[in-house]
Amino acid sequence: MELEDLDRDAPLRLREVFIGTSIISKIKSVVVMAENDSNRFLLISGHITAMKRKEFEQTFRLAFCSISDNCLYRCLSLDVHKEGNYHFFSLWSNDRSLKIFMESPEFQMMNGAFHTLGSVSQSLSGDVGQTQKFHRSLS
Repeated sequence: MELEDLDRDAPLRLREVFIGTSIISKIKSVVVMAENDSNRFLLISGHITAMKRKEFEQTFRLAFCSISDNCLYRCLSLDVHKEGNYHFFSLWSNDRSLKIFMESPEFQMMNGAFHTLGSVSQSLSGDVGQTQKFHRSLS
């Protein structure tokens, strides 16, 4: 669905996100941020061995069902350039929402899945306005 296909007066539409043939979650297809908002992001990346991938994806499926409505966007991606690498990205309306999430059982479950079933290569959080600084440090 393209941005211009959205009816501005219609409710926000959802689309399904797939990993292989498995549905991981429904995510908002459009995220609108005001210029002065202090939206926060969380990114966790890591490697999961082939033998543990099914359990890892099932854990995320379960956790995604319970994530707070304060989450504006969430996505689990399988890296096409590095076999077995996954990236979890979430966008939050403010710092308080992100902090509450990071203390939640859902976060503990997802973070634990990375640590228990594989290894974490990076974990970043911050203000969306500062993402260019993070991008430079990752290059």
